[in-house]
Amino acid sequence: MAITAGEEAAIREALRGTRSVDRTYRVELVDKDGVVHAEVDKVVHVRLRYNAPPTPESRT
Repeated sequence: MAITAGEEAAIREALRGTRSVDRTYRVELVDKDGVVHAEVDKVVHVRLRYNAPPTPESRT
């Protein structure tokens, strides 16, 4: 699973108004031939750290 730069930007934007956000991604489990054997929804919880340094976006 990889998160694109656009998705990262969307997560950062969603975090502007709150401390945390949940994002749900559909993940396909495939074999070496590309045959899909299962699909799962993966929930990723993203939270700001209390001692996180400021991001470049927050400095402007």
